Amino acid sequence: MSLPPQKRRHKAKISKAKLRNSLYLVLYTLFLSACSQYDIKVNEQLVYVAKKTFTDFKVTDPNLQTCIDQTLKDQNATSASSLTRLACTSAGIIDLEGLRAFPQLQHLSLHSNHITSLSELATLSELRELNVADNALVDASGILSLLKLEKVDLRNNPILECRELIQLQSFTQVELLSPKQCDGNT
Repeated sequence: MSLPPQKRRHKAKISKAKLRNSLYLVLYTLFLSACSQYDIKVNEQLVYVAKKTFTDFKVTDPNLQTCIDQTLKDQNATSASSLTRLACTSAGIIDLEGLRAFPQLQHLSLHSNHITSLSELATLSELRELNVADNALVDASGILSLLKLEKVDLRNNPILECRELIQLQSFTQVELLSPKQCDGNT
């Protein structure tokens, strides 16, 4: 048994209204997600304030600063503690001063730069993986206090002295990739 024409038209109107409302909801959701990085005003009233990227830090090396800025932006990081992974390879970095502002770093890759010292890393107590291969390291003593280290890559640091590496291996279970001059000493 079919519905009378009047009821069919009424049912079609309801279906069109539901479809239109669903479409509005989808468009509104897309609009908000696309604009999540912007403050939104309606009739000059602020109705949404975007989370701001964390910028309250300063490092001395401009190349490190650029890398951190880009990483924070890419990850939409809103605090120093939200940065747990940082990769700044082949960036021309010389100095790590200021990196202590990110105490929750767990993975740090600084491969192929011009870094000579790791002393600035001494306060990064959550660090688990560190790649500083292909640098100009002279001093690695900064990582001796990092008890959570699981893997350290120090290969191709030809002037690095081996005594810190021997110490590091004596009290941790770290997987250590040593420079050639330290092979057999650690």
